[in-house]
Amino acid sequence: MSRKIMLLAGVVLIAAMVTSGTAFAAKGGGGRKPGPGGGANVGTCVVAPNPVAVGANLIIQGSKYAPGEGLVVKLTNSGGTTFRWTTADAKGSFVMTWWTYAAGANTVNIYDTARSTFLSSCPFTAY
Repeated sequence: MSRKIMLLAGVVLIAAMVTSGTAFAAKGGGGRKPGPGGGANVGTCVVAPNPVAVGANLIIQGSKYAPGEGLVVKLTNSGGTTFRWTTADAKGSFVMTWWTYAAGANTVNIYDTARSTFLSSCPFTAY
């Protein structure tokens, strides 16, 4: 019986190694060129107005992303984290309206949806 368990454990381990290896290989660099300091040449984002009143609308604008790139927009503050998804237009830009629900430091981080790669960040303050 223990021999069958050992064999099954070995098969599971090999399957896990093969699966994780192909998952990591699939991530790749996405064709992005290294930027200054060795980081990825990624987009930029801006939040306006800054500072903004809690509960008031704010505009998040991004540019210099790959045209058609799927993006995760993550807003983090002392109240927690919320997410939205968008797609860069033909010029590699996006605009979205959002609001903040917590006073103090807030951060918007942008990630590529295909590879979960961090692309840019724009901090702002809510009062």
